[in-house]
Amino acid sequence: MMSLLSATSHANGLAAGQKNASELLSNVSTMGTDFEVAEECSRYSECSTYEAVYGPLVFDIEYRAQDYQTGCTQHAEISIILRDLDLSPAGTSSYVYQGC
Repeated sequence: MMSLLSATSHANGLAAGQKNASELLSNVSTMGTDFEVAEECSRYSECSTYEAVYGPLVFDIEYRAQDYQTGCTQHAEISIILRDLDLSPAGTSSYVYQGC
């Protein structure tokens, strides 16, 4: 299914991404994905695994400050943001958004 979605995306000038699921990394060439969106790869020590396949095209969302800091220190080549778990809108008291 992912290879069909990727092919359709590519045919329309779009990139196709993988979301989490490090167990699928051995299938990336078959899936045809171009980048990774990972949640908490720093927390679960998976960022290096994604980076080995996608290089700097890993976009990580962390929800705990300590995992965000660790990720920023250990994985400076990928995009990492810190967000509040509820994904609160900007301007609300619970909104958190920080990038490294």
